[in-house]
Amino acid sequence: MSEYPWKILRNDRTIITGRTGTGKSFLARNLLNQFPDSWMVIIDPANGFPMEKVGKGWKIYETPDALIRSYEPQTIYRPKPEWMSEDAWKNVFDWIYERGNTLTYIDEILHVSDPVTLRLNRGLYYILMTGRKRGDGVIACTQRPYRIPMTFLSESDHRFCFSLNLRDDRKRMAEIMGDEAIRDPNAEGKGKYYFWYQGRDVSPPILCKIVKGG
Repeated sequence: MSEYPWKILRNDRTIITGRTGTGKSFLARNLLNQFPDSWMVIIDPANGFPMEKVGKGWKIYETPDALIRSYEPQTIYRPKPEWMSEDAWKNVFDWIYERGNTLTYIDEILHVSDPVTLRLNRGLYYILMTGRKRGDGVIACTQRPYRIPMTFLSESDHRFCFSLNLRDDRKRMAEIMGDEAIRDPNAEGKGKYYFWYQGRDVSPPILCKIVKGG
C-alpha cells in the first residue's frame, strides 16, 4: 500500500467495515504503522489482532487498573469478560482522554457499544466529541456497521467499506457514504481486497484495492 488517496492524522476518527477475511486488519496495521512513534492503545478483547505484524515492545494488560497504571507508550488491552462492563470501559477511555496525544485502535467497536440501544460508551463518546484538541485519535473496525451508533459513522474523518454480507449493513454505510456503499466492492473491482473509501477530501467514495507487499 505505497500509494493511497488519503492522509490520516493521528487525531482523526476512522472507521473500517467489512466481513471476515476482506482485509480490515491488514489495512488497520498499515494505518497504525504510519505512526511508529505515537502513543497508542490497541483494544483487542477477542485476542484477534496479529501483534507479530506491528513489531516488538508492546505491553499487554488484562485489567483496567493495570492498564491505567502503565506508562508505556504502546500498549495492548485484552480484558477478560468480567472487565468489559460499561463502567470498566469508561475508566479506560477516561484514562486515554486524560493522557492525551494517544491513538486508540478498537478491533471490534461492538465490544464497547451497547448492542440494544446502539449507544457508544460514554468515555469513548467524549473522546470522539472533544478529544481531537488533546491529540486523541480513534481507528475502529467492525463487521456489523448496522449495529454501530450513527454518531461514530457520521463523525468519522475516514470511512473504509469492504465487502459486507448483510444488506442492512450495506444500507447503513450507504446512509453516510452514498449508494456506492450498497454495491459489493469486490464485484465492482472484479477481484478480492477491494473497498470503498470516503474521506475528508474524497467524496463521493472511490474504489480502492489492497495490494499486499506494495
